[in-house]
Amino acid sequence: MVYKSAILVAAAGLLTVACGGENTETPKVAETDTACVATEDGKISVESAWVRAADASRPTTAAYFTLCNGGDSEDALIGAAVAGVATVELHETIEQEDGMAGMTPVSAIALPTGSPVALEHGGTHVMLIGLEEDLSPGSTVNMTLQFENAEPLEITAEVKDGMAHSGH
Repeated sequence: MVYKSAILVAAAGLLTVACGGENTETPKVAETDTACVATEDGKISVESAWVRAADASRPTTAAYFTLCNGGDSEDALIGAAVAGVATVELHETIEQEDGMAGMTPVSAIALPTGSPVALEHGGTHVMLIGLEEDLSPGSTVNMTLQFENAEPLEITAEVKDGMAHSGH
């Protein structure tokens, strides 16, 4: 039953994406209570990166992580790239007029200095659409994050069973 609900939510989200267009407003993101610690070079760092497992029957999934801008100026996540994935988009979960949850693409996710920004289930996240191969728990996904000001950042995210980490 949970899988059927997840499939219906994903289908509704994809329909919202197809019909709703891209949201150019800055999305609401979860900020943690912990202050960022600047990396040695003052760049953006990533913590707790993971991707929800997916297979040929569900060739769309999402990546979640916490970004920390340890630099002196604001920045924004503006995109990502993953080999073996047809489309990678930044998304925000929204409540639609009918009260159902949906997703919409966003052009950027703001990264204020000194405040961690969590990309998480039910909030902002990175969608991986059109997987060319299965993503099984225990494997990893290499991803390149693209920023408005900072240099691209290569990260590795562990693939996990999504139901165990989604709060359902």
